[in-house]
Amino acid sequence: MIFLDFLTRHDIDIACITETHLQPVENFKIPNYKVYRSDRVPVSSYGGVAVIVKKKFVHEPIILPPMICFEIQGVTISLDNGSKLRIFSTYRSSKPLSVRDLNAVFRDNSIPTILAGDLNCKHPAWFSVVSNPNGIKLFELMNQSDWVVSAPDEPTYFPTHMNRHPDVLDICPPRLKLINGPVNWDVFRARIESKLTIPPSFDGVSAIDEAVDSFTNLVKESVYVSSGPHQTWSYKLVLPFHLRSLISYKHRIRRRWQRNRLAADKKLLNILTKKVKKQLDEFWYANYQEYLSDLHPDDGSLYKETKRILRQRDDIPPIKVSDQFLTSPSDKCEAFADVLEDTFSVNENNFDTNHVTKVNEFLDLAVPSVELPIPYVNPCEVHGEIHLLKTKKAPGHDLIPNEVIKELPRRAVLFLTALFNACLRWNYFPYMWKHAQVTMIHKPVPQGSVLGPVLFSLYVSDIAEHYSSPPPPDCFIGMFADDKLIACADINVQVAQRRLQLIVDHVVAWCHKWCVSISIPKTEAKVFTLRRTQNPPCITINNIAIPWKIQSVRWLGVYFDKRLTWGDHVKTKVNEGYQRLSKLYPILNKKSSLGMKSALLVYKSILLPLVIYASPVWVTAARSHIKKVEVFQNKVLRIITKAPWFVRNSNIQKDLKVEPVFNVMIKHTINMLKDNPHGIGRRRFVRRRRIHLPQDMPPIVEGLLNL
Repeated sequence: MIFLDFLTRHDIDIACITETHLQPVENFKIPNYKVYRSDRVPVSSYGGVAVIVKKKFVHEPIILPPMICFEIQGVTISLDNGSKLRIFSTYRSSKPLSVRDLNAVFRDNSIPTILAGDLNCKHPAWFSVVSNPNGIKLFELMNQSDWVVSAPDEPTYFPTHMNRHPDVLDICPPRLKLINGPVNWDVFRARIESKLTIPPSFDGVSAIDEAVDSFTNLVKESVYVSSGPHQTWSYKLVLPFHLRSLISYKHRIRRRWQRNRLAADKKLLNILTKKVKKQLDEFWYANYQEYLSDLHPDDGSLYKETKRILRQRDDIPPIKVSDQFLTSPSDKCEAFADVLEDTFSVNENNFDTNHVTKVNEFLDLAVPSVELPIPYVNPCEVHGEIHLLKTKKAPGHDLIPNEVIKELPRRAVLFLTALFNACLRWNYFPYMWKHAQVTMIHKPVPQGSVLGPVLFSLYVSDIAEHYSSPPPPDCFIGMFADDKLIACADINVQVAQRRLQLIVDHVVAWCHKWCVSISIPKTEAKVFTLRRTQNPPCITINNIAIPWKIQSVRWLGVYFDKRLTWGDHVKTKVNEGYQRLSKLYPILNKKSSLGMKSALLVYKSILLPLVIYASPVWVTAARSHIKKVEVFQNKVLRIITKAPWFVRNSNIQKDLKVEPVFNVMIKHTINMLKDNPHGIGRRRFVRRRRIHLPQDMPPIVEGLLNL
């Protein structure tokens, strides 16, 4: 009754149960559910699995060959959009994990598959406290195949013994890739040519959806049929003979100590344990150094290794919502859904009805007869767009990668051309193509899509052009997507504040007119001055005061301090450079066998762009600040060359043909000024201090060009 109440209260559609403890003679039924079960014979205190499915779904059981290590029950579910899903409830017995069993479960590449249950496979990769042989085996197999292990971030096992710790036992490896091995593309194209039929017309939107669904299934089935046999994988550590002998000897001593409990055996076991650990570390270190020596930028191996090192597991921290911290994944998903729904909904507050009426009247105007309709596409255009697809891009919800799309035959291109033209004719986008895999990024408000920033920039393009009165002098409005910067300059800070308030009022009025909301919590105000003066009255937005910020403000990744000395920006970027250097320590250290050419390329492509970001803006910073960047470069170059202490930094730079940081910054500034011949600023009054601001740069650059 408790389980039935749980199903009803949470409205469970599909449930996977392990260790059912049911006997074959027992009749187990649940109202409105169909129960598929596999009982253990003979019955013991554990074992038995079941899959429970609501009767509203179209489903059928899956017949599998006899398993070696799994008690398993599978069901195929037909979803509302026509696709299918295979779900298995699994319990691994005391036998070792079998690769043959896993390959039998994931044999059908064309249907997404979920294997859920208690596999008794422990590994830190899915939050287990320790790892066991089966967990290591599953982890290695996962890395060499297209499976992803999904595990809860909280323990699923809570022991009663006080000396044992909670752990994660229940995991779920779903299949997320379509291509699982070598594909015979000739067989793939021939099958699509023989199976695909191009309809003479698409009579309605339902016909378009059916055509998309059938074409997607045909492509998936063709990939599966044309794929070669999967290679079986065996778990085997490739260790030298002396290490294997030493490990075997340690195991014998351990068994002898466990049997006799002699102090001499315990002492010998501790010695052997330390010796095995030391020699294993030396062995793996030597192998990794050999691997580093083979890395080269031309074959892409260097890029893959640096990407692997820099890719860190980004766990979602607890989320604070209404003074409450959310920790469970389900609560976090609900919080994300609420934020996305609120952010991307229409702003219906305080509409200007007169303006809305004018916009609707303009949109309802008849289209001029001289404007031609959208032209239909032709096969050459479709083939050209397919040719431009990037092969390494991740697939969408249908799991079809661009590599497969590029191998489509001519008949498939003609089919897609007819399908696209039908979508244009019916003004309809297929339902199946509206699905997407969304990955949340740890950011404070949600980020845009690929097309979103372009559309938003077009929408707000006139925000700085239309004023109710001429714009105040010496004011600047900068925009990058939804990031806006408004600056006003004057000798009198009070005058600058009044001018700034005028521009802000104009922007607020424009946003109110066009139903755009301003994020008050993310709005910051800062006074830049060389004098000691009191802050003017606060800028207000919708009668809300924006306090003047004391610390530096950040815009587009650049930190602006009060006196524009750029000290905070340089300090922040250099610290980020040291943090990234620490992540790259496995390949950038004085004992690394990575080639000098490859190591120098890592520095120039990963580290240097980070520390000199936006250098044309802060190139006029004091030499004491730029010196910090030069010190960072010298440290990295000394690591790359493994130079002793008595070798000068200037000689290292000369031998590696690396320019000083300041010279690189000057070149970037010159290139920027060439693209913007009017300069990046204008002085209205004579400054008392020596040149430091960007608007003072053109004479300096001109002098450098004359050298």
